[in-house]
Amino acid sequence: MERYGVDLVSDGTLLDALRTALDTGRAPEDLMPFTAEPEEDWTEELAAIEHPELRAHLGHFCTEGDLGLMPASEDSTVHGLRHEGCETVAGWEDGHGQIEITVIRLSDHVAGPPR
Repeated sequence: MERYGVDLVSDGTLLDALRTALDTGRAPEDLMPFTAEPEEDWTEELAAIEHPELRAHLGHFCTEGDLGLMPASEDSTVHGLRHEGCETVAGWEDGHGQIEITVIRLSDHVAGPPR
């Protein structure tokens, strides 16, 4: 996967892919103490998350991209894997073009046979 620019992998589940991409860890004490304020459009959506630390953590990924990350456009890159049948599930980027995080659903061809 290195030839496609893939740095992080998960255990194959969507939940673990999102956990890895959003750096949530597996327990509340694993959360990074992000402080970036979410974009106003995301405030109501994030309010549905009861756990205040998780809400603050995820707010870092719902900013305008200056201090945190912002959701990437739907046409974000699949790192050359689109022609292999892979698709973007979700993505985030900063407003400076320095960071891009993309959760990609691999095709059976790329993922290989189940173990």
